[in-house]
Formats: sequence, structure tokens, C-alpha cells
Amino acid sequence: MIPRPIALAATLSADGVPNAGAFGFFNILTHDPAIIAVGIECKTDDSPKDTGRDILDTGEFTIHIADHAMVDELEVCSVKFAPDETARRPRRMRAAAAFECRLVQSL
Repeated sequence: MIPRPIALAATLSADGVPNAGAFGFFNILTHDPAIIAVGIECKTDDSPKDTGRDILDTGEFTIHIADHAMVDELEVCSVKFAPDETARRPRRMRAAAAFECRLVQSL
């Protein structure tokens, strides 16, 4: 499908360093329980990307549905996140939709 919707996956590393990565391969699989699948490939040297590593290390992340303004911010690396007092997941306050997630399974 073109243009594909873009998911902004936001994580915190185990050391508390925020990270955000844009991914075009994602989908909602079920509604009860709510399950989102995100395809995160490895780097060319087969090491995990920061987003994937953070999710595996902490088990938490936020998926934002990116609108045009958010995509523009991504292009200049200026996405700002609000602190989340309930979990270790950065959240973009102006996102049209944000899903706070916990890792269920990794393939």
C-alpha cells in the first residue's frame, strides 16, 4: 500500500536514553487482547537497531500513528516527548493516536 501509514516507535533504553524510530511495517492484529505487530529489522551487520534492542531490554514502548507534522519533525530529528509517570515509555503528546505497549512476543 502506498503511501503506507508510519508508526513512530518510542522507547527508553535500560539506561533511560530516549529513542524514536519510524517503521512502515506495523499493524493491529487483534482487539481483545489488543495486539500490535511491528516489523523491526536488524542493521546491516545483523546487530539490533536501538528501538528493537530497547524493546527487548525493557519490554515497553509506545507506538504513535504519525501525521504529516510528526513526519516533518522526524525528518529534522526534533520530536519532543512528554514524561510518562506511569511507565517507561516516551509519549508524543501531539500524536493523533498513541498506544502504550508491552512486549508479548519477539520472533
